[in-house]
Amino acid sequence: MTDGDEVTIPEPRAEHSGQESGVSESNGGHVGARLRWGEDRAGIIWALALIALVALGSFSWFDQIEYQPPAFGDDEATRAALEDLRVVPVGEELSMASTAPSRWIMGDGFGVPEDDGTWVAAIRADLNFEVEEVPASTVDLYLFPLLSAALTERPISITTAVGVTEVRLTGGGQWVTAPLSQDLAQQVVIKCETVDSPLDLGLGPDQRKLCAKLIAVRLNP
Repeated sequence: MTDGDEVTIPEPRAEHSGQESGVSESNGGHVGARLRWGEDRAGIIWALALIALVALGSFSWFDQIEYQPPAFGDDEATRAALEDLRVVPVGEELSMASTAPSRWIMGDGFGVPEDDGTWVAAIRADLNFEVEEVPASTVDLYLFPLLSAALTERPISITTAVGVTEVRLTGGGQWVTAPLSQDLAQQVVIKCETVDSPLDLGLGPDQRKLCAKLIAVRLNP
């Protein structure tokens, strides 16, 4: 179940609330017992439905916007394997989709990777990687901003060891370029002025707080 899905809870079936004329006291007792059972059953149904809604809502919420980058293991082999995933080549377009190995360069602030990319789901999101062999001069980020009729552009900043690059995303996919230092180890910080939900912007029922979707990353020599 995703945010915005409607759940229809069936009304509990009503039992007969009265006795027909000529019913004996014994039959009346049986009717009262059935009534009490019907009321108890209705209460149980509503309680279970409420628990299910809360559980499903929590799953949908955490599944959509929380993403934990892989934690370094305690053993040397695990640390080495994860470090290798953050070493990126120069001159290649690296996908940030859910099946791409390069997705591991994404850290705090990103949502769950999807089929075509990953949303920046916080005011700040970090990319952490190491350049493979040759230092890179710039980094290109391919971003798709969340916009609407009321929000026609989205200001963001890209911060590296060299400085801050200010840009305004105005719609569709856009390449944004920021300078890099000559160091092999790099951190690139994406900052948004706001994060908004499609629901707030009148775009649909999605309640996730989003800024822009990161589609790809490319390092330039």
